[in-house]
Amino acid sequence: MIDTNYFVAQKFNTEKIILKNFKEMIDDKLGTFLFNDILIGEYKSHLDAFVDYTSAKFKNYLKDKKTLNTEIPMFEEEGLKGKVAEYENQFLLPFKQKFDTYLNDINGIDISIEQINLKVIVDKYFNSISPFEANDKKKSEFPDAIIVESIINWMSCQKNFDKAKDELYIVTKDEGLTKALHNPYIHVVEDLKECLLSLLDPELESKIEENISSDEFEIFLEKLLFENMDGHLIEGDLNFMLDSFDAEAMQYSILDLFVKDYDLLTVHKEENEIKLIIEITDVTANLNVDYSITDIDSGFYDKETGQIFGEEHFDRSIEIEADLKIIVAISVDENNIFTKRLSQTVDDIDNLQNRELKTELQNYEYKVQDVVGGLSLEIKVIDTNVDEDVYYQ
Repeated sequence: MIDTNYFVAQKFNTEKIILKNFKEMIDDKLGTFLFNDILIGEYKSHLDAFVDYTSAKFKNYLKDKKTLNTEIPMFEEEGLKGKVAEYENQFLLPFKQKFDTYLNDINGIDISIEQINLKVIVDKYFNSISPFEANDKKKSEFPDAIIVESIINWMSCQKNFDKAKDELYIVTKDEGLTKALHNPYIHVVEDLKECLLSLLDPELESKIEENISSDEFEIFLEKLLFENMDGHLIEGDLNFMLDSFDAEAMQYSILDLFVKDYDLLTVHKEENEIKLIIEITDVTANLNVDYSITDIDSGFYDKETGQIFGEEHFDRSIEIEADLKIIVAISVDENNIFTKRLSQTVDDIDNLQNRELKTELQNYEYKVQDVVGGLSLEIKVIDTNVDEDVYYQ
């Protein structure tokens, strides 16, 4: 069994790796997050760029006279600046401050850059050794080189890192960085889910994997999502535009859904509970959505006030199809009937001496109500499909 796992995330794709997943893994005692000043600086530079991008988009939104015309009469420049500043103070600055709080919460290890060998980095630079590539971007790879040397130095000097039983994972898609980190004690992965490790014994893990792959468990997942997905879908994600019609989702109901493909990411034990984290890579949900629809080609534009008058609005309920990708985590008591069925093969059940339990397990179907522990859903991707004939029915 692996005692400790260490994670370093660098140049992550925010669509693939969400920071809170690190927090969840660390809370579950699945590993320790490593960082240094360069790494945190790169995180913050990406965060600053995102905030600047959002602020600029909001400013352009207000300047567009087709949108919130009543917010700033005549769009005076000072009024515009005030609205943007108010937005930044209310939403963007607190968002940035949460990152520092997050760093404290994950209680990571600072792999200091103070002890790294600068001569090694300079030699790699002049000899075009990874992560330095022989191209125009060569000088920009210094942050990566410092991160590489700080990791290697930490592994060599840190008494708490035991190469015989500990694992170090680097999350990156950078080819140069991957080459530079080639080391028998370092695992370079492209996605955080590849860092997830089971903390159960291999035999029990194998039995659970077998049962997870069954049609019965797929039916359970469909029922679980159907009964718990309200509130996880955001109405704004269901908005769409077709021709000149702009449809804003006001509320929705789930008609049915179908799980087509899923994988078990990890399973481990926490005290008296078994926790499963499952990635459902293909879910089709049929939804009935109440839309407020605007014909954006209707109405007329008042140049003096910057307002649009006389647009045609109407409400309509529309059935749409949404393709989803979902991460679901469930915890079940290790002693309840759900877990007993999940942890035994058909042959195990047939060989049981307890006839009452044997009969119960043979006839058991995975039930949502037996998930008495924690449940969390995270919708990663939403693609909506709308029949173009809905406006003309």
